[in-house]
Amino acid sequence: MQLILVLLLMAGQAQAAGLIDANGNLQQPALTVTATAWPSLQSGTTIQYPAGIFPASVQYLTSGSGNYTTPAHARALHIRMIGGGGGGGGASGGPGNGGTGGTTSFNSITAVGGTGGNLADTGAHDGGAGGTGGAGAASLTIAGAAGGSGWDCIPLGVGGSSPFGGAGSVGTCVGGGTAHAATNNSGSGGAGRCDGSNCAAGGGAGEYRELWIFNPPNGQTYAYAVGAAGAGGASSVGWTGGAGGSGLIIVEEFY
Repeated sequence: MQLILVLLLMAGQAQAAGLIDANGNLQQPALTVTATAWPSLQSGTTIQYPAGIFPASVQYLTSGSGNYTTPAHARALHIRMIGGGGGGGGASGGPGNGGTGGTTSFNSITAVGGTGGNLADTGAHDGGAGGTGGAGAASLTIAGAAGGSGWDCIPLGVGGSSPFGGAGSVGTCVGGGTAHAATNNSGSGGAGRCDGSNCAAGGGAGEYRELWIFNPPNGQTYAYAVGAAGAGGASSVGWTGGAGGSGLIIVEEFY
Protein backbone atom coordinates (compact mmCIF):
# COMPACT_ATOMS: atom_id res chain seq x y z
CA MET A 1 0.00 0.00 0.00
CA GLN A 2 1.38 3.35 -0.97
CA LEU A 3 0.86 6.65 0.79
CA ILE A 4 0.98 9.58 -1.60
CA LEU A 5 2.21 12.93 -0.29
CA VAL A 6 0.43 15.73 -2.13
CA LEU A 7 1.49 19.36 -2.11
CA LEU A 8 -1.15 21.76 -3.39
CA LEU A 9 0.48 24.52 -5.37
CA MET A 10 -1.17 27.74 -6.42
CA ALA A 11 0.69 29.87 -8.95
CA GLY A 12 3.93 28.22 -7.84
CA GLN A 13 3.49 29.29 -4.23
CA ALA A 14 2.40 27.66 -0.98
CA GLN A 15 0.69 29.94 1.52
CA ALA A 16 2.22 29.85 5.01
CA ALA A 17 -0.38 31.48 7.26
CA GLY A 18 0.19 32.85 10.72
CA LEU A 19 3.88 33.67 10.39
CA ILE A 20 5.41 36.04 12.92
CA ASP A 21 8.38 38.22 12.10
CA ALA A 22 11.35 38.92 14.37
CA ASN A 23 9.45 41.81 15.97
CA GLY A 24 6.48 39.63 16.88
CA ASN A 25 4.21 40.98 14.11
CA LEU A 26 1.86 38.66 12.25
CA GLN A 27 2.72 38.27 8.57
CA GLN A 28 1.20 36.40 5.65
CA PRO A 29 4.22 35.64 3.44
CA ALA A 30 4.22 33.07 0.69
CA LEU A 31 7.15 30.69 0.41
CA THR A 32 8.03 29.98 -3.22
CA VAL A 33 8.40 26.31 -4.02
CA THR A 34 9.58 24.43 -7.06
CA ALA A 35 6.91 22.26 -8.63
CA THR A 36 8.86 19.08 -8.07
CA ALA A 37 7.23 15.69 -8.61
CA TRP A 38 6.70 13.97 -5.27
CA PRO A 39 7.57 10.25 -5.05
CA SER A 40 5.30 7.65 -3.55
CA LEU A 41 6.09 6.91 0.09
CA GLN A 42 7.17 3.32 0.60
CA SER A 43 9.00 1.55 3.38
CA GLY A 44 12.65 2.61 3.37
CA THR A 45 12.12 5.43 0.83
CA THR A 46 14.36 8.49 1.15
CA ILE A 47 12.82 11.75 -0.05
CA GLN A 48 14.71 14.84 -1.22
CA TYR A 49 12.46 17.78 -0.29
CA PRO A 50 12.57 21.07 -2.22
CA ALA A 51 14.89 23.58 -0.57
CA GLY A 52 13.23 26.15 1.64
CA ILE A 53 10.10 24.11 2.30
CA PHE A 54 11.18 21.46 4.79
CA PRO A 55 13.49 21.98 7.75
CA ALA A 56 17.15 21.16 7.33
CA SER A 57 17.67 20.93 11.09
CA VAL A 58 15.65 20.53 14.28
CA GLN A 59 16.51 21.46 17.86
CA TYR A 60 14.82 19.94 20.91
CA LEU A 61 14.80 22.04 24.09
CA THR A 62 13.90 19.61 26.85
CA SER A 63 14.58 21.37 30.15
CA GLY A 64 15.63 24.56 31.89
CA SER A 65 15.89 27.99 30.33
CA GLY A 66 18.30 29.99 28.23
CA ASN A 67 18.66 31.68 24.86
CA TYR A 68 18.10 30.05 21.50
CA THR A 69 20.39 31.45 18.76
CA THR A 70 19.14 31.64 15.18
CA PRO A 71 21.45 29.86 12.74
CA ALA A 72 22.98 31.82 9.87
CA HIS A 73 20.85 32.02 6.71
CA ALA A 74 17.71 30.60 8.32
CA ARG A 75 14.63 31.78 6.42
CA ALA A 76 12.04 30.77 8.98
CA LEU A 77 11.65 29.09 12.36
CA HIS A 78 8.71 26.86 13.21
CA ILE A 79 8.30 26.50 16.97
CA ARG A 80 6.12 23.86 18.64
CA MET A 81 5.85 23.84 22.42
CA ILE A 82 3.84 22.50 25.31
CA GLY A 83 3.53 23.41 28.98
CA GLY A 84 4.27 20.97 31.78
CA GLY A 85 1.60 18.46 32.81
CA GLY A 86 -0.07 18.55 36.22
CA GLY A 87 0.61 15.86 38.81
CA GLY A 88 -2.00 13.37 40.01
CA GLY A 89 -3.46 13.62 43.51
CA GLY A 90 -2.09 11.64 46.45
CA ALA A 91 -3.94 9.15 48.67
CA SER A 92 -4.04 8.36 52.41
CA GLY A 93 -1.73 9.67 55.12
CA GLY A 94 -2.72 13.34 54.82
CA PRO A 95 -2.77 13.36 51.02
CA GLY A 96 -2.23 16.45 48.91
CA ASN A 97 -3.31 17.68 45.52
CA GLY A 98 -0.99 17.26 42.57
CA GLY A 99 1.26 20.14 41.60
CA THR A 100 0.65 22.44 38.64
CA GLY A 101 2.92 22.08 35.62
CA GLY A 102 5.23 24.93 34.69
CA THR A 103 4.69 27.39 31.84
CA THR A 104 6.78 26.93 28.69
CA SER A 105 7.82 30.04 26.77
CA PHE A 106 9.65 31.03 23.59
CA ASN A 107 10.31 34.73 23.06
CA SER A 108 7.09 36.35 24.32
CA ILE A 109 4.80 33.39 23.55
CA THR A 110 3.77 31.10 26.42
CA ALA A 111 2.08 27.71 26.83
CA VAL A 112 0.49 27.29 30.26
CA GLY A 113 0.97 24.14 32.33
CA GLY A 114 -1.82 21.81 33.46
CA THR A 115 -3.32 21.90 36.97
CA GLY A 116 -2.76 19.11 39.49
CA GLY A 117 -5.46 16.56 40.28
CA ASN A 118 -7.41 16.58 43.56
CA LEU A 119 -6.45 14.30 46.44
CA ALA A 120 -8.28 11.06 47.28
CA ASP A 121 -11.23 11.56 49.66
CA THR A 122 -14.84 10.52 50.04
CA GLY A 123 -16.98 11.19 46.98
CA ALA A 124 -15.99 12.45 43.55
CA HIS A 125 -13.26 14.91 42.70
CA ASP A 126 -12.59 16.60 39.40
CA GLY A 127 -9.38 16.05 37.53
CA GLY A 128 -6.92 18.87 37.09
CA ALA A 129 -7.78 21.41 34.41
CA GLY A 130 -5.74 21.50 31.22
CA GLY A 131 -3.45 24.44 30.58
CA THR A 132 -5.00 27.33 28.66
CA GLY A 133 -4.73 31.10 28.17
CA GLY A 134 -1.10 31.38 27.09
CA ALA A 135 0.17 34.86 26.20
CA GLY A 136 1.06 36.11 22.73
CA ALA A 137 -0.13 35.40 19.19
CA ALA A 138 0.34 31.86 17.87
CA SER A 139 -0.67 30.16 14.62
CA LEU A 140 -2.16 27.20 16.51
CA THR A 141 -3.30 26.78 20.12
CA ILE A 142 -4.76 23.62 21.67
CA ALA A 143 -5.95 23.80 25.26
CA GLY A 144 -4.70 21.00 27.49
CA ALA A 145 -7.01 18.06 28.26
CA ALA A 146 -8.36 17.72 31.80
CA GLY A 147 -7.33 14.81 34.01
CA GLY A 148 -9.74 12.01 34.91
CA SER A 149 -11.89 12.35 38.03
CA GLY A 150 -11.36 10.34 41.20
CA TRP A 151 -14.37 8.44 42.56
CA ASP A 152 -14.53 6.27 45.69
CA CYS A 153 -12.56 3.12 44.82
CA ILE A 154 -13.00 3.30 41.07
CA PRO A 155 -9.59 4.06 39.50
CA LEU A 156 -10.56 6.62 36.87
CA GLY A 157 -8.00 9.32 37.65
CA VAL A 158 -5.83 9.02 34.57
CA GLY A 159 -3.76 11.99 33.50
CA GLY A 160 -4.93 14.29 30.72
CA SER A 161 -3.25 13.42 27.41
CA SER A 162 -1.35 15.95 25.31
CA PRO A 163 -0.82 15.87 21.51
CA PHE A 164 2.41 14.00 22.30
CA GLY A 165 0.60 11.27 24.27
CA GLY A 166 2.25 9.67 27.31
CA ALA A 167 -0.41 10.37 29.97
CA GLY A 168 -0.07 8.57 33.31
CA SER A 169 -2.33 5.55 33.83
CA VAL A 170 -3.84 4.40 37.11
CA GLY A 171 -3.75 0.87 38.51
CA THR A 172 -5.92 -1.11 40.89
CA CYS A 173 -7.52 0.42 43.97
CA VAL A 174 -6.32 -2.43 46.20
CA GLY A 175 -3.50 -1.74 48.63
CA GLY A 176 -2.60 1.67 47.34
CA GLY A 177 -2.57 0.63 43.71
CA THR A 178 -0.25 2.39 41.29
CA ALA A 179 -0.25 5.92 39.95
CA HIS A 180 2.00 6.17 36.93
CA ALA A 181 3.87 9.30 36.05
CA ALA A 182 3.42 10.82 32.61
CA THR A 183 6.19 10.39 30.05
CA ASN A 184 8.95 12.97 30.36
CA ASN A 185 8.65 15.92 27.91
CA SER A 186 5.12 14.86 26.89
CA GLY A 187 3.33 17.67 28.75
CA SER A 188 0.67 15.12 29.76
CA GLY A 189 -0.83 14.74 33.23
CA GLY A 190 0.13 12.21 35.90
CA ALA A 191 -2.33 9.71 37.37
CA GLY A 192 -4.09 9.96 40.72
CA ARG A 193 -3.42 7.40 43.48
CA CYS A 194 -5.93 5.08 45.14
CA ASP A 195 -5.84 4.05 48.83
CA GLY A 196 -8.18 1.09 48.99
CA SER A 197 -11.23 3.26 49.68
CA ASN A 198 -10.91 6.34 47.50
CA CYS A 199 -9.09 7.35 44.35
CA ALA A 200 -7.48 10.68 43.56
CA ALA A 201 -7.89 12.58 40.30
CA GLY A 202 -5.40 12.86 37.45
CA GLY A 203 -3.49 15.98 36.48
CA GLY A 204 -4.34 18.10 33.43
CA ALA A 205 -2.18 18.28 30.31
CA GLY A 206 -0.24 21.40 29.35
CA GLU A 207 -1.33 23.81 26.65
CA TYR A 208 0.09 23.20 23.14
CA ARG A 209 1.06 26.08 20.82
CA GLU A 210 2.77 26.60 17.47
CA LEU A 211 4.23 29.75 15.93
CA TRP A 212 6.42 30.86 13.05
CA ILE A 213 9.17 33.46 12.98
CA PHE A 214 9.84 34.59 9.42
CA ASN A 215 13.19 35.97 8.19
CA PRO A 216 14.87 36.09 11.61
CA PRO A 217 18.15 38.06 11.63
CA ASN A 218 21.30 35.91 11.65
CA GLY A 219 22.37 35.28 15.22
CA GLN A 220 19.15 36.65 16.70
CA THR A 221 18.54 35.23 20.17
CA TYR A 222 15.20 34.31 21.72
CA ALA A 223 14.75 33.60 25.42
CA TYR A 224 13.08 30.31 26.22
CA ALA A 225 12.01 28.29 29.24
CA VAL A 226 10.69 24.73 29.40
CA GLY A 227 7.88 24.16 31.89
CA ALA A 228 8.67 21.74 34.71
CA ALA A 229 6.52 18.72 35.49
CA GLY A 230 3.86 19.08 38.17
CA ALA A 231 4.75 16.95 41.20
CA GLY A 232 2.52 14.09 42.30
CA GLY A 233 0.35 14.79 45.34
CA ALA A 234 2.00 14.01 48.66
CA SER A 235 1.20 11.17 51.07
CA SER A 236 2.82 10.42 54.43
CA VAL A 237 2.51 6.67 53.77
CA GLY A 238 4.12 6.84 50.35
CA TRP A 239 0.99 6.69 48.23
CA THR A 240 1.86 9.71 46.15
CA GLY A 241 0.29 10.64 42.87
CA GLY A 242 2.07 10.28 39.54
CA ALA A 243 4.11 13.25 38.36
CA GLY A 244 3.13 15.08 35.20
CA GLY A 245 5.31 15.15 32.10
CA SER A 246 7.65 18.09 31.69
CA GLY A 247 7.21 20.52 28.80
CA LEU A 248 9.04 20.60 25.48
CA ILE A 249 10.07 23.05 22.74
CA ILE A 250 10.79 21.88 19.20
CA VAL A 251 12.43 24.37 16.81
CA GLU A 252 12.45 23.49 13.10
CA GLU A 253 14.89 25.58 11.11
CA PHE A 254 14.08 26.34 7.47
CA TYR A 255 16.69 27.47 4.92
